[in-house]
Amino acid sequence: MKTKNIRSIAVALGLLLVGVMPMTALAAVPTIANVSPSAVVTGNGAFTLTVNGTNFDNNSMVNVNGSARTTTYVSPTQVTASIPAADLTAVGTLNVTVANPGTGGGTSNTASLTVGNTVPVITSISPTSTASGSGALTLTVNGSNFTSGSMVRVNGSNRTTTHVSANQLTASIPVADLVSAGTLSITVANPTPGGGISNAQNFTVTGTATNPIPMISSISPASVVAGNGAFTLTISGSNFNTSSVVKFNGINKATTFVSGALVTATIPAADVAMTGSHIVNVVNPAPGGGTSNSILFTIAPTTGTPQLPDTGFGPAEESSAAGLMAAVIVMLATIGTALIVRRARLAK
Repeated sequence: MKTKNIRSIAVALGLLLVGVMPMTALAAVPTIANVSPSAVVTGNGAFTLTVNGTNFDNNSMVNVNGSARTTTYVSPTQVTASIPAADLTAVGTLNVTVANPGTGGGTSNTASLTVGNTVPVITSISPTSTASGSGALTLTVNGSNFTSGSMVRVNGSNRTTTHVSANQLTASIPVADLVSAGTLSITVANPTPGGGISNAQNFTVTGTATNPIPMISSISPASVVAGNGAFTLTISGSNFNTSSVVKFNGINKATTFVSGALVTATIPAADVAMTGSHIVNVVNPAPGGGTSNSILFTIAPTTGTPQLPDTGFGPAEESSAAGLMAAVIVMLATIGTALIVRRARLAK
């Protein structure tokens, strides 16, 4: 057989095989240009991640930190993947890759998906003002995008913060922040990744605090017996503060502030040695302030004559002597009357 004929037969057989056997395309190594979104918020719900690049095919699989995620082929330059909420529970960076299986395939370069914090937003604060020198307070901050790492700031300085919810924080504002009148800038900072500083809300510190007039609702005890000795008087009411002073019969007494509704005072024995009634008041100093309503405190007499020697002339003995004296007087009167009658008869 001639060489030319052999070649013709080989070509014919080759064409026949091409027509009968399907051609299998070789896979290529994919590449990632970018992912969208490239950052999400910690605790965010499940979402769809779009991956843009090249060499994607029907078998391409998106992996997050090496674990396959449900993938949808869109085109040779785009695939999407379902990212579950479980991937977004902690702050950090997730590594996103695309793998093409089969001959010629492989794993793409890595793209980063950041799981982090957003910039917080403040909508309101409460209270919005206080008087200078009024003491430490708890500030409530309302808004959105708050996390357990959020920090309330006063004029740019962090304050002890409690995370209540994604919409509320509280912060401890110390006395040092409230010494002078002025305006304080209140912000919230969220940490990285992501995060940032919120808008500002103004907190006003007004002039010196004005003391209210105190009010007394009751005292305890309300009375003692003369000679009772020193004791602690408890005064219940309202508008008491650390400067409040209890007056007992117009005289200042050592006072202990318990709360805005309770103060106590030490009453010495000398103040209750004798029977009588004393007025109890509470005074708040200036600025503002004043004297409360009055409550009467009673010192009752004793039931006997304690601490006196037994002379035989106590109340019982005095009563017996008076009875004896009356009997003697009656007897003498009877004798006198008899003598007068006798004389009258003799005179006749």
